Amino acid sequence: MIDWHRLLGLMLMDFFTGSYYNVELEKDLTLQEQYLDIIIIRKSVGQPPSTLPDGLESLAKYNLLTYKSMQQPLNSWTMKELVSGSVIYRKEISPSTKELLPEIDFKLFAISTRYPKKLADIVTFKEIQNGVYDVLWGSDIIRVIVTSELDKQSHNAPLLFFTGSADNFKFSNMNYRWRVAKARGLLNQLYERYFKEGIVMSYTLDDFHREYADKFVESLPWELLLEERLQGLPPEERLKGLQPEERLKGLQPEERLKGLQPEERLKGLPPEERLKGLPPEEVIKQYTPNEILNKLPQGVIEEYLAKLKQK
Repeated sequence: MIDWHRLLGLMLMDFFTGSYYNVELEKDLTLQEQYLDIIIIRKSVGQPPSTLPDGLESLAKYNLLTYKSMQQPLNSWTMKELVSGSVIYRKEISPSTKELLPEIDFKLFAISTRYPKKLADIVTFKEIQNGVYDVLWGSDIIRVIVTSELDKQSHNAPLLFFTGSADNFKFSNMNYRWRVAKARGLLNQLYERYFKEGIVMSYTLDDFHREYADKFVESLPWELLLEERLQGLPPEERLKGLQPEERLKGLQPEERLKGLQPEERLKGLPPEERLKGLPPEEVIKQYTPNEILNKLPQGVIEEYLAKLKQK
């Protein structure tokens, strides 16, 4: 079973593909199996993302994320786990505990599907924009992103999948540009997960497949589209309808002949073509002396016998 936080991590993994950020999932921090849900790490190579969802615009070198889905509350314990996890992670990747990486290189994010009202009753939520808040937790500032409050804009599409809203799911399905073709399989898992959570999706699975397929096919380069359509088809189905010369086009001579018996390779060739390139001794090896003599003109035989007599 794939959990919500892992689905979000896989979605962000696709989103940051090709950029100078790398995404890690379920980072094990201790022997007690304390995990960080998602880590977004700035790489030394690559390009900056062209756009980012609201709340993620000012990423640091190391970005530690926790995520709570529709049935999970974002509470004070979650915030404590996130801060303690950041301390352990910072120690783990620093040269030593006496030479820690700069604190400015780390940023903390808490992503929640719904607004954490109980948490907001005990700490101050400073609203930055719709669905984006900063929370002072001790000496740390934690960026809280509430996916169900984000503006319905294309740059928010990867997070709008995680709102519990059929309308937002449909919007993201039509507006998110996948970086890795195979990653689109996440949508099936995400859609099925909504049903397991008891969320009523008036946007049916048939609607999803039809609209998603149309949009996705339009965005594919024809080479990739061709590869996707041919994947899994048996050879005879791939070649159906092609003329013989089209099937053989681009193949080297040795590839065309591979698998053919000698008699099949020679079939249809005139005798002179079959014998071309063979030395005389190889040619006559196929015949008995009588067969050779029967093929020779009488004058040639007599001339040959006269030469023998002279010797």
